[in-house]
Amino acid sequence: PSNTEILFALGVGDRVIGVDAVSNHPPEVAGIDIVGDYSGPNVELILSLAPDVIFASNHLQADAIAQLTSLGAQVISVEAAAYDAIPASIQLIADAVGADAQPVLDAMAAKQAEVLANQPVASPKIYFALSFGEGGDWTAGPGTFIDDMIAMAGGVNVAASAGAPWAQYSL
Repeated sequence: PSNTEILFALGVGDRVIGVDAVSNHPPEVAGIDIVGDYSGPNVELILSLAPDVIFASNHLQADAIAQLTSLGAQVISVEAAAYDAIPASIQLIADAVGADAQPVLDAMAAKQAEVLANQPVASPKIYFALSFGEGGDWTAGPGTFIDDMIAMAGGVNVAASAGAPWAQYSL
C-alpha cells in the first residue's frame, strides 16, 4: 500500500492499473484492479494488465518477484523499513516512472519539522493498530518506520519489545 500511496502522491495515480488488496488510500484507488494481497500477488492477472513496471515489497514476495522477472517483467522491489529510508524509496519510485519527487520530499520534510517542533512535554505511550480483529491484531514493533516516527514525535511505542518489526500483539 505504501507504493500505491507514493505513486498517487507523485501525481501518477492515473497510470496505476493494479493495486494490492489493502491499498485503500487515496480514495481514487477504488475501482483499480486488485492483483494480490499479503499472501501473494496474482502473477497471471498482473501480466494480463501488461504493466510497464511492477512495484513490490522487499520481503513478502520474493518467489513472485523471481517468477515475474523470469517472465520478462520489470519489477522494482522497494519498501522502506526505517523512516530515514523513506525518501530514497520515494526517489526510486519517482525515477522509475519519470516523476519529480522533490515536491513530495519537501512536503514530507516540512511536516517532519512541524511535528518535531511540537513534541509533547511528556512521553505518551503509543499503540499503533495496523489491524485488529478477524485479520489479527497487528502492530509496528522495533525496526519499523512507524516505530521511528513514534520516537521522533516524542512518544514511546508500547510494542517496542514485540520482538519483530511487524508483530501480532494483543490489544
